[in-house]
Amino acid sequence: MLRRASPGRSCTATSGWRSTPASGWCSGWPRSGTLVQAIANRRRGILISAAVGFIGVLGAGFNGGSYLNYHEDFSSMIMATGFAVAVVAYSAGLYLASETTQTADT
Repeated sequence: MLRRASPGRSCTATSGWRSTPASGWCSGWPRSGTLVQAIANRRRGILISAAVGFIGVLGAGFNGGSYLNYHEDFSSMIMATGFAVAVVAYSAGLYLASETTQTADT
């Protein structure tokens, strides 16, 4: 059961349901790895899609923490919007990467 926090408390104090402190690190690493791979790839479209996806995930995460602290419905909407932006951006990156593979094969 999640408990309601006072506005002065931090997000980590209200998210006692997380199993270990490392779980945040483990879930955040793949998103930054995607951005690092896009930088190494040096294709503008893939880099932009990875950066927009990373920003969407960061926005969703911070607004999820805000929702846990303040229980404002607007934070939940922004969290869902950030998730949708990330899904669309990563999907566009996958499309661009497959387009590159098809062009290289022919």
